[in-house]
Amino acid sequence: MQYLNVKEDCKAMAFCAKMRSTRRNELNLEAQHQGLEILFYLQDKAPICYSSGEFTSEELCIEAAQRCSVSPLCHNLFALYDENKKLWYAPNQVFKVEEKSSFRLHYRMRYYFTNWHGTSESEPSVWRHSPRRAKAYDKKLAPEGTPILDSDSLEYIFAQGQYDLVKGLAPIRDPKNDQEVHEIENECLGMAVLAISHDAIKKNMKLPELPKDISYKHYIPETLNRTIRQRNFLTRIRINNVFKHFLKEFNNKTICNNSVSPRDLKVKYLSTMEILTKYFGAEIFEPSFLLISAENELNKFSCGDNERYEVMVSGNNGIQWRLKPSPVPTEKEKRKKSDGRSRKVEEKHRVREAWNSFSYFPEITHVVIRDCTVSINKQDNRRMELRLGSHAEALSFTSLVDGYFRLTADAHHYLCTDVAPPLIQHNIKNGCHGPICTEYAINKLRQEGNEVGMYVLRWSCTNFNHILMTVTCLEGSEMGLIGSKTAPFLPVKLIQILRFIQQLKSSKLSNSSNPPNQTVQEHDKNGEFETPDMEDLSLHLALSMVMNNSGPYKNFQIEVKKGGYFLHGSNKSFASLKDLMDHLKGQILRTDNISFTLKRCCQPRPREISNLLVATKKAQEWQPVYPMGQLSFHRIRKEEIVQGEHLGRGTRTQIYSGMLSLKDDENEGYQNEREIRVLLKVLDPSHRDISLISWWKSLLSVDLWICSCIRKVKFSQPHGNSKWPNSLQVP
Repeated sequence: MQYLNVKEDCKAMAFCAKMRSTRRNELNLEAQHQGLEILFYLQDKAPICYSSGEFTSEELCIEAAQRCSVSPLCHNLFALYDENKKLWYAPNQVFKVEEKSSFRLHYRMRYYFTNWHGTSESEPSVWRHSPRRAKAYDKKLAPEGTPILDSDSLEYIFAQGQYDLVKGLAPIRDPKNDQEVHEIENECLGMAVLAISHDAIKKNMKLPELPKDISYKHYIPETLNRTIRQRNFLTRIRINNVFKHFLKEFNNKTICNNSVSPRDLKVKYLSTMEILTKYFGAEIFEPSFLLISAENELNKFSCGDNERYEVMVSGNNGIQWRLKPSPVPTEKEKRKKSDGRSRKVEEKHRVREAWNSFSYFPEITHVVIRDCTVSINKQDNRRMELRLGSHAEALSFTSLVDGYFRLTADAHHYLCTDVAPPLIQHNIKNGCHGPICTEYAINKLRQEGNEVGMYVLRWSCTNFNHILMTVTCLEGSEMGLIGSKTAPFLPVKLIQILRFIQQLKSSKLSNSSNPPNQTVQEHDKNGEFETPDMEDLSLHLALSMVMNNSGPYKNFQIEVKKGGYFLHGSNKSFASLKDLMDHLKGQILRTDNISFTLKRCCQPRPREISNLLVATKKAQEWQPVYPMGQLSFHRIRKEEIVQGEHLGRGTRTQIYSGMLSLKDDENEGYQNEREIRVLLKVLDPSHRDISLISWWKSLLSVDLWICSCIRKVKFSQPHGNSKWPNSLQVP
């Protein structure tokens, strides 16, 4: 017996030494790594390494997206994450890579919407906005749009989900009793079956051909794996046999019959994770201070040293908060306590566990960061203020809210300058859209007037280095008819008239002695039409163009390279997109038999619907606090306004607090003067020339509408505006 004890002790010592050496080697590998490294969850993707240079987080994400074949449309769902610091980076975060610097980052999907797959009947479906197409999409999965994820993004989030489940980044939900413990274990084993079956289908392998070293232990949470190891030998054998039987049965009844596809397995895996784990796809923050208040009202709630609170941000429910729940008592602890006391504890725990909604993203007007403190301001003048552990964590929290705002409310706006994506700033400066599809670009041109020479700049949906210019350009005689200001009514009104006239002319031709070769012949090739001799040629061409959506529109490709911007087919480069467009506006452009000049760029409008936005239930239900059609305002003199503290900046304005002096004529000969706290929007000097542009009135109306949405509850309209050079717009 003594010899056996010594032998076991030697084995234990050898095992401990091996573990220490393994950990030491891992630490040495991390210590030896220098520069910047971006890791992927896909096994066939090697890390991206940089030894020197200066990069923004957005540039690195674009490089990573190209490596993983993630489309520009899904690119804004991803971000960079530091696992050691447990920190996400904002798109404008700058990484300076030097000899001694060391960054080890993961490329991860950060913005997630549960039930995007539409398989859960207990939760509303989520989809991406799309032009109505009755035949293109499954109504059950996407009733009014297209799926949020493309195939490559789905492949990546599937690999990321497996990693999160095993490593504990997506923790398993807490069981309520012993029975639920066994149910969770079985669900985890089922997840292993799905993952192994997916790998087998992908490698075109059958169950008997799978390597013998493949075990469920590599596909279940490490915490559960440790728990199983602590059980006796017979229990472990039983679990292993049950898993093999389940895998074999699933393979024989499902995989071999080709009744499921790899996509079905991925969707099933992710939909199960949404139920199996706690708050999958959401992020929870623990502030040291939390305040929710409204102007001129007492603080609704604040936290101090005695109570701790949690703030959760999710794509489906927005921003929520609650008291941090106390640890859940175990079954043994519940038995020790009396029934009455146990019920009181459970009721108290249930109250603390419930989440309280603060805001959904379209309701937010702006976000302000001061060191570690973040202030979120809503349209109804309510405000959440929370203090986080560091300024970096404050930037991470703000970039999360800002990113969800662009996905659900306005794809071309940002809530806070401190986390503004450089690409969004570029688009705002140049009037360029994101990767909207061609249908939305054409709809945009129609809404803006559809005049010849109007154009839309938009990033390509498939290539990160291409900008597309969609232009309304009609051939010679068509300009007079379809290129007029009445163009928006053509698809509805004029087409009936044109069809009637065409019928009359065709009847005349059939009754005349003209040969049949004088009838209209249409050759649709890239928007080009050829017609033989005929009377009223322009009328028939107009009819052809109206009936063909792609007829009067052309797409031109602009290539974006390090050297500058190039129009496809030209070797001349320009330092900026603005320089290229200024050059093109002075030229007569020709393509095939069409010649035209560029006139006006149709820029993105606030909260414009496109395929860049995700339609959730709360986003569909959201309504502005103040109807835009009821706006009315008057001119305010400079002397009546006192400018106060600078609060932040918008797209074209600086935002200040202020005081407004109002005089009410209540009785004859008597004036009642009062001061009101207001918000001032000052037009930035670099944009003051837009006051001379014809569409300044519409832009002013939009600004006033936004201001009205954050008014005090007792006010029914914005107060007014003051003409520049002191151009103050006062809500």
